[in-house]
Amino acid sequence: RLMVSLSRDVLLRFNLSRRRWEWDEEKIQSMKIPDDVADFLTNSIGRLPPDVQAALSTLSCFGASTHMTVIQVLEAGLDLRLKDSLEVSVTEGLLEKTDETFQFSHDRVQEAAYNMLNSQDRRAEHTRYGFALCIHAMNGCNDSMLFTAVDQINRGDPTVILDHEHSSLVARLNLQAGKKAMGMSDYVSALSLFEHGISFLQECHWQQNYDLSLELFNCSTKSAYAVGDQDKLKLRSDEVLAFGRCFEDKLIVLYYFVSALCDACLLNEAIAKAIWVLSMLGENLHQTSSRDETLILVEETKKMLIEVSDDDLLNYNLMTDSSKIMAMKFLSRLEVPLGMTNSDF
Repeated sequence: RLMVSLSRDVLLRFNLSRRRWEWDEEKIQSMKIPDDVADFLTNSIGRLPPDVQAALSTLSCFGASTHMTVIQVLEAGLDLRLKDSLEVSVTEGLLEKTDETFQFSHDRVQEAAYNMLNSQDRRAEHTRYGFALCIHAMNGCNDSMLFTAVDQINRGDPTVILDHEHSSLVARLNLQAGKKAMGMSDYVSALSLFEHGISFLQECHWQQNYDLSLELFNCSTKSAYAVGDQDKLKLRSDEVLAFGRCFEDKLIVLYYFVSALCDACLLNEAIAKAIWVLSMLGENLHQTSSRDETLILVEETKKMLIEVSDDDLLNYNLMTDSSKIMAMKFLSRLEVPLGMTNSDF
């Protein structure tokens, strides 16, 4: 970039007749060249036309590389002219272009372009770009566009989204993206997305947007358990336990709370909590006074199943009662702690 800058200022030139490079050493020595690479790059960008600077600034909001589809959506949705200006940046050596992307030639170039905006303007631009992209993401099945749109909005400023409709939309988009991340077993990203979704919920959201709030908090609890964030698990589960409208709405966070107790080897607490939940679901476990009585119950169960073929079992209707399904999950979770303790159940 220094050589390009010197050539543009005619301080470094190739003499065709003498077939050699020539330079004005005195003027070059007198130039104020910043020691910091980012400052030098910022100064180089500052010499570009305003529309090229603006395009670079826009591109920098998306990181090191940006897909052509994103650029096309921004041009259409925000009436921007980006591509031609970015082509100029390619000629200047600031960007590299492939068939599908524009990417910065160096991370310090991206940093310099990004730093042309102050922090408040950056947040505003991130929000603007995110909403332009989310319209396209909702109309199609492009997961990459969804993640990009949500990331942009999350990098913005939640305080600028004041109305209930837009805040609910952003929270729902974070929920959608978080569930996709969970489906890919990326629970770290999922937790971040669910937490961002919660941050966009407005005051009194449990009263005004109960279903969305419940799903976000349940998903955040599950992701927190998956990544081992016990503080976040307790924080989110406590809120569901406080604001859940019925016992069934609290079952998911109770399940992960019991699971966390098991993982922490607090087995007696886990057993007590799980048995209480099962009793609330109408599944009362009978205490047995001896191993022999347990074996008798096992034999009785075998007799019940002896005349049932494998085909009969496979053809049974799937369980659809959500409370019964959760009861089975709690019973399954109890298997190991019951086997490791001297419990009478």
